[in-house]
Amino acid sequence: VAFADVVLYPVRYYPLSGRLVAYEEMSVKVMTRAKATVARSKATEPGTWRARLRSETDAMAVAALLDNPDVLAAYSVEPLGDARAPADPDAGLVKPLGGSDTPVRLDDGEAGLPCLQSDAFKHVIITSEAIRDTLLLWNFDTIADLRRAQGLTSTIVTVEAIKAAYAGRDAAEQVRAFIQDAYDKWGTEYVLLGGDSQIVPMRRLFATAGGEQDHIPSDLYFQCLDGSFDSDGDGVWGEPTDGADRLDGRPGSDIDLYAEVAVGRVPVDDDLQLMQWVSKQVQYEADRLDASAPYLRGALFIGEYLGFGGVSDYATASMEEIRLGADTHGYRTAGFAALGIHTDVATLYDAPGDAWDNTELANLVNTDRFSLMNHLGHCNTDYCMKFTIAEVGALWANQKPGFLYSQGCYPGAFDEECIAETLVCGTESGLFGGVFNSRFGWGSYNTTDGPSQRYNRWFWNAFFGDLVPQVGQLNQQAHERNAPRIDESCMRWIYYESNLFGDPAQWLAGIAAEFRLDREAYRSDAAASVEVVWPMVDMAQQAVTVQLMVTNETGVVGQTNLVCLRYGALTAIGHFASDPVPLPSLGATNGCTVVARWEQPPTMRAFEDTAAVDDIPPVISNLHVTAADETTLTVAWNTDEMARGGARIGQQLPPADWDEVECPAFAASQQARFPGLAPFTRYYVAVWAEDLAGNTTNLPADRLSVETSDYLTAATVGRETVARYDFERGAEGWSVSNINNNACWQYGTPETYGPLDATRCWGTILDGRYPSGANATLVSPPFAVRGAPLITFRHWLDVQYSMNFVNEVLPEPVPYGDYGQIEVFAQGVWHNVTSYADISGGATLLNRGSLGWQRVRLELPPWFGHQVLAVRFRFVSDEQVFRSGNPAGWYVDDL
Repeated sequence: VAFADVVLYPVRYYPLSGRLVAYEEMSVKVMTRAKATVARSKATEPGTWRARLRSETDAMAVAALLDNPDVLAAYSVEPLGDARAPADPDAGLVKPLGGSDTPVRLDDGEAGLPCLQSDAFKHVIITSEAIRDTLLLWNFDTIADLRRAQGLTSTIVTVEAIKAAYAGRDAAEQVRAFIQDAYDKWGTEYVLLGGDSQIVPMRRLFATAGGEQDHIPSDLYFQCLDGSFDSDGDGVWGEPTDGADRLDGRPGSDIDLYAEVAVGRVPVDDDLQLMQWVSKQVQYEADRLDASAPYLRGALFIGEYLGFGGVSDYATASMEEIRLGADTHGYRTAGFAALGIHTDVATLYDAPGDAWDNTELANLVNTDRFSLMNHLGHCNTDYCMKFTIAEVGALWANQKPGFLYSQGCYPGAFDEECIAETLVCGTESGLFGGVFNSRFGWGSYNTTDGPSQRYNRWFWNAFFGDLVPQVGQLNQQAHERNAPRIDESCMRWIYYESNLFGDPAQWLAGIAAEFRLDREAYRSDAAASVEVVWPMVDMAQQAVTVQLMVTNETGVVGQTNLVCLRYGALTAIGHFASDPVPLPSLGATNGCTVVARWEQPPTMRAFEDTAAVDDIPPVISNLHVTAADETTLTVAWNTDEMARGGARIGQQLPPADWDEVECPAFAASQQARFPGLAPFTRYYVAVWAEDLAGNTTNLPADRLSVETSDYLTAATVGRETVARYDFERGAEGWSVSNINNNACWQYGTPETYGPLDATRCWGTILDGRYPSGANATLVSPPFAVRGAPLITFRHWLDVQYSMNFVNEVLPEPVPYGDYGQIEVFAQGVWHNVTSYADISGGATLLNRGSLGWQRVRLELPPWFGHQVLAVRFRFVSDEQVFRSGNPAGWYVDDL
């Protein structure tokens, strides 16, 4: 499949004319031509690697990248068997360099080289003979066994065997020739490079960025298999015009940017480092499969001072885009908040005057709370997250390994000793994997749209948005989502340098198959169905078979096998559902249990879900009124089991056109609130409840009963207005003051500024901007109240939000920041009652705009009742003035 990357701009701005053009529709016309017959013939010769769709899985991977995946229907899938020579097991072998036609066999019954079409290994580990043959307990055989246990065929191949079997200009090209062969003949999807650059060769790819140029250590070369990456033969790999020898290439073409296999590297340089990494990998995989370890639900975000100015002076804003997800800078990515997997999320961010140190981070890591970490800060080959290599060994003591994505410079420079190597395999604690830059990471001044940030965002979007769990494919998608931008500043550099350290086939915890019955409980006369959600399932999988049975205390009453058919769009997540099965056909009676079971291929991991058979309806009790005022009633009730329900309310019997409130959540206690009622009026209340099985109870049992005793009787309260000020006839008795004696609160009609739709009211400078440095009050005359006092008024608010005014904590000295407060005089003291206002959200001040006139309602606590009160509106402004000056301020009317 050939990809064409096209960037479309639906909005265009013309600076000279000031014209802005938006296109409602855009059409893309693609013209193709057939490849020359000679080239096609050459691509299908035995022993010659060629790209093709080998399976529905390949098609699914391609579809994930396309805006027009429907065109894939025009491409035929060529299974591996269809592309193999029919009978000869040696057909298509590449001759060993020694000249013999005999394939090289590996020891211990492993696969032979060159690859045989009769073999099939989805997971391949490449390392040296010395590392392979280590006698230590944890080794690459352990990893191969781990992958086999999860259903991936796995084998170990040595660099020495590859060099003996494949030609090439150097060792890196020989290793790549083997990967091409394994992809084509074995169906390989994951390649683990088991060693640093001294053990498993690397390729340096050329890139320029920000005035820098470098030959970057990059494993992309082993991942994208089309073309040589050096079509001009000058020994400089990865130049933007080095793709002329791709299957769909032509002079000046770029290199292959789309991966055939997922590649990761474990940069071990001896068997001790190997043992340390394998032990962490085994620990994480065991915890992931068990799924109960709390750290699997923990994530830590680490941000430092960057010095890029403005919003990117600190890493906080960029890290929050990844934590919460973002639709900034023209694209949308899901973040950690999308799935709710990680319930323990912590942030450690530098801030002005508050920089964390490495002991603070070490203390967090050593709590074993976090399986995932994301970092943005300055690094070097021997420095990351404010740790040196020596400090990692001294300060990191976590027993639960994690995975880290870092945007920093050079921590993953695996052409030398680097700190990422220490974190992943140089210590018993630390990480089981991560993504690290082998050269400079890149940010941008005063924007979160840094080049490295784009890759970081797409990496986690693949997990939380596309539900892809394998770390190799996450890094692959992070690259390929950015492929259309490869020629933008710094983008090629990062495409080459952001390498995966770890096994590319490793799943991150949190995305797993789901298996469930369609209800949590059933009536005995109901029907049950089963749903299966299967992540990363092959597109060819169109059905699964599950077992459904009914049991009681003596054993199985009845059982059957169900076929769940796939439905919905063909994506990486397969959804399967069965037809409903009547439970009477399986002998269900009250008290039985419905049991569904499924074994997930290829590991046959067992899933089970159960549901009770229940024919007994819930019992409703303790129906009562919990709150009442002049226009609202709130009622509550209990049930003897989990149930959803609702309440109806009306003034007349029998019930007709009553208001109803549903309570859809299942709980043992429910509450319903009825607003908009008539004051000082009697109402009748009826409720109903439905349990998990669908059994329903009504109170009263006769929904049309005319007996008043069958209902809960409740009444709204009446209120007496003891004081009213509409300010149209004057403002007698009101007083104003300001700490600096300057004018602030004024009475009258705004005509040129503020709420121009107002009649007479109070405002902070009626026809101008409010003053700076104010602490001004507007005080009402006193008034006497009875019980449950209620204050209402209208206000219009537009104040400057101070950047120094954080978390509603007033900086010292006060006044500081611009805000309003509502105060009430009671029992000889002024009390700040702003938090009782329905618009305040519990805040003790008002510092945001009201978007026009807004009705405010304050229900004061009972202890404010039966006394003389007064209301005071306090307005405070600091000395800061932004841009053109202060806004209009605060206006009050209709108290």
